[in-house]
Amino acid sequence: KQWYQRRVAITAGIGQVMSEEEIMDLLQASPFLGIMPKPVVKNEENEETREKKVVEKTKMMEAHYSSLVLISQIEKTGTPEQVDIARDSLQLARERLCKNLSILSYVLEKLR
Repeated sequence: KQWYQRRVAITAGIGQVMSEEEIMDLLQASPFLGIMPKPVVKNEENEETREKKVVEKTKMMEAHYSSLVLISQIEKTGTPEQVDIARDSLQLARERLCKNLSILSYVLEKLR
């Protein structure tokens, strides 16, 4: 029984490390993928004012980071083959975390 508990603990630890690594990878790649975090807006009394500020800050961030978004740059200057590869890479980067978490939950379920 102890052996089984150790295995579950080790698998859970591996899953946590995998998740943390994937999250850090995605966070570091997010400006290049066009994924912008929601901007922070101080508490506003009026909800409409707050929403306007969020939209303004989002547009400012998009304009600021637009040159970093590699997909749009490749679409403008690349060949059709390069554009397809870039789009596929973007999709894979976004799905990577979900697949790793699915694999981990499958392994944990089998261990139970």
